[in-house]
Amino acid sequence: MNPVIHLSAALLAGILLGGFYFRHLRSSLDSLLENPRPVRGMLFGFAVRLSAVTAGFLLVASGSWERMLAALLGFILARGFLIRRWGSGPAVQS
Repeated sequence: MNPVIHLSAALLAGILLGGFYFRHLRSSLDSLLENPRPVRGMLFGFAVRLSAVTAGFLLVASGSWERMLAALLGFILARGFLIRRWGSGPAVQS
């Protein structure tokens, strides 16, 4: 198969992984004040996010550093897009 297709798919997968990671982070921060055990909730959310994204990167890369780099670029692009969309202010308002 064409390497451009593989890299494009890895870039798209990185964007989706980044969207998942930062969306879940935002929802964790938004519910922080309502959670009776905020530390446990943040640690659990971190573990879920880290596990899912690590597994996704390893699955996408399949031993290819080029695909890993494309996925990382997509992850960073998703972060930049979501920062512009949500703003850089704090998610939790006192």
